[in-house]
Amino acid sequence: MAIDLSNNKPVRQRQTRRFRFLSVVAIGLITAGVTSGVMWYQHDRPLQRIEAALASGDRTSALKGVGDFLRQHPGDVRAQVLRARILVETGQLTEALRVFHTTGASEMADLHAWAKAHLLRQEWSDALPVLDRLLQLSPDDPDALHEITACRSFLGHTREAFESARRLAQIPGHEARAWLQIGTLNENLGNDRSAIEAFEKVLQFEPEGRGLQVTPADFFGELGRVLLKDGNPQRAREMFERSLELSDSAEFRGQLGQALQQLGEEELAVQNWKRAVELGAKLREPREALAQYAFRLGRYQEARQWLEPILSPGTPPSSCTYLMQRICLAQGDKKTARHWQEQTESVRKREKLQSAINHTLIESPDSFWARAIRAYQFAEEGNWRQAGVLTQQLVGEAPQEPFVRELATCISRRGPLPSLDLLPVHQF
Repeated sequence: MAIDLSNNKPVRQRQTRRFRFLSVVAIGLITAGVTSGVMWYQHDRPLQRIEAALASGDRTSALKGVGDFLRQHPGDVRAQVLRARILVETGQLTEALRVFHTTGASEMADLHAWAKAHLLRQEWSDALPVLDRLLQLSPDDPDALHEITACRSFLGHTREAFESARRLAQIPGHEARAWLQIGTLNENLGNDRSAIEAFEKVLQFEPEGRGLQVTPADFFGELGRVLLKDGNPQRAREMFERSLELSDSAEFRGQLGQALQQLGEEELAVQNWKRAVELGAKLREPREALAQYAFRLGRYQEARQWLEPILSPGTPPSSCTYLMQRICLAQGDKKTARHWQEQTESVRKREKLQSAINHTLIESPDSFWARAIRAYQFAEEGNWRQAGVLTQQLVGEAPQEPFVRELATCISRRGPLPSLDLLPVHQF
């Protein structure tokens, strides 16, 4: 039986409307896809090319590319942050930080660059919160752990520094760097035996001392120094000799002489001290050692000649001034001997103060006076920004403390600094 379709007009109308609707939707999707593709081509693709140039080390092209892009899209935050990253790599740290402080950062690469800018400027207090945020996003980021350990160490946050260094030591491939940090932290605290144990662990992972934050020559030399302080001259000698095979250094050549003297090889020690003086004419330790050697042999004028170049300018330790006092007395020069006796007494007072300062920094690193001393040291090094951050905190805690007030004033004027004799040592 034939079917009459003439009465199915409503059905055909519904089908037509559905077809038109689907067509509109399809056209809309196609249009959106084309628009999205155009936007990606015009926006994202140029930024990706700029990032690729930065990653390849072509900073000039990257900086030009992001500059061109921002002229067309001046309000684009992603491009601004990318520009800040490029500025960090080109050493334009002030401008990079201005951008970061305006735009903020949320991506890992951006946070790394932000922290790097502060680290390069030795702004440890400013780098710390950025690195904290980085580690919230990626708790096992090895670079962030390494950098935050350094920040905490410089700021005297010793317990936290050990904690982040030990976390780094658990990450495969980063053990040696971490144990070097742990060893250095212990050495700074005077824990020589613990420092040696940590440095020996470095050698378990990097027997040749490669891939560290310092050169192999410096690492072996530093291990030798701690071994010598700890009373192991034979092992120290081995480390100094490994260091000197890689790079002849006045400092470690002089230290090798000390180890050889303790081993009873004085003639060889003298040879190394003389070589150290050739490499570093004003280095104190080998000159003092040679003066001591000549004095014991009764060669007083020779002893004096070894010693005089390191007595002025600067402030030599009391061991040098006392030795010069003894040399002058042996030569019958009583007037000059009295001068050096006065110098010795003055230097010993200063050394007593320095001993109290060192004790405070080691035993109470987070105390008020330890932070004041650290602020003073930052200012001495010319790190006015970090010194100012610390003194601002100290003035807030004790606004009437004379030394801190004077220190804050001097820092705001960029020096000169107050005398450390004004420190209330009795409060340490």
